[in-house]
Amino acid sequence: MKKFTNVIILFLFTYPVGVLIGVIFWLLWLVGALEIKGWWKNFPRWQTRVVLISNHPYKGEQFLLAGLFFFQYLFQPLKHSPWIVADAKNYYNKWFCWFLRPRLIPVDRSGKNGDLKSLITAKNILRSDGNLIIFPEGGRTSKGKAFLTSKKGKRIRVPLKEGFVSLVTEPGVILLPVWFECNRWHDMRLIIGEPIMFTSGTPRNEVVERTERILLELADQTD
Repeated sequence: MKKFTNVIILFLFTYPVGVLIGVIFWLLWLVGALEIKGWWKNFPRWQTRVVLISNHPYKGEQFLLAGLFFFQYLFQPLKHSPWIVADAKNYYNKWFCWFLRPRLIPVDRSGKNGDLKSLITAKNILRSDGNLIIFPEGGRTSKGKAFLTSKKGKRIRVPLKEGFVSLVTEPGVILLPVWFECNRWHDMRLIIGEPIMFTSGTPRNEVVERTERILLELADQTD
């Protein structure tokens, strides 16, 4: 019953909102307010089991990044609408986000060991050929206590939450690294890196370190 209700909400509310977000995303690109690098070369069009991993400098860019999947979910919303891993406190539990719940995976960040339930949900979505948007910093960059810095002074919050490792090492999963930066609403940059596929036996520290390095390398391409 719950699954049927979510499908109804998806088509009546989530899908129209997703289309609106997609239209805004591409309008920002068309007027030059949003610069996108690597879109035509690196974005895995019409692929499933994509885990988009991004830095998290602001509050709300996860919905803007969903615009990258616009053409896919415009025609195949059930298959290609990306699932967003979001803080339950900031988004999922807010009344005004109820219409987005069919595509939100709420994460309870109050526990020291992460949220096992959300991780299992995310794995099941990938195994059902879904796509995910994840921010492995575990919160906004500015809220961190320790950071890694790029050659040009850009930074990410560390350590990255290792839960994403068990997702991107699932069979057939594509990790898509992305860097997002916004100086003003009319001065935004989005850098899309090359897709990566890890094997299930890849050591956790290797996945984390490589992801950190790639994000910082993308960050230096924004200047």
